[in-house]
Amino acid sequence: MPPRSPRSLLVAVAAPRVRVVRFTEPDILDQVDWDGSAEGCGLMRELLDSALGDLQSGETLVLNLGLVERFTSNVYRFLLGVRREVARREGRLLLCCLSPAYEQVCKILQADRLFRFTSTEAEALRVAGALEQLRA
Repeated sequence: MPPRSPRSLLVAVAAPRVRVVRFTEPDILDQVDWDGSAEGCGLMRELLDSALGDLQSGETLVLNLGLVERFTSNVYRFLLGVRREVARREGRLLLCCLSPAYEQVCKILQADRLFRFTSTEAEALRVAGALEQLRA
């Protein structure tokens, strides 16, 4: 097993059944170089340990991308892996705070077919609250 890096994620319970994950550093590329398996990605392992491992059906994970400086294909593959893990747990995933340039990249990739984006974390929390009310 590779050596453990310092924590790259901060996880907060923002509301009942809503977890917010924020990155602690802008450059995550060295942690998302992987082979597609959770074991092959340090950041995915950390996310599984800190936020996804006990995510329950119907709960929402908000992933704040505001600090991410470089949006490469590996970062996109990481997001696809997060989506897969959240779906396996029957949860919901919201991505927020993507820079305008990366929003454009996501539009080109038609990522809005796979992900739900919000401009701000506060907006993501409002959406999560509305989804929770629909569930009740």
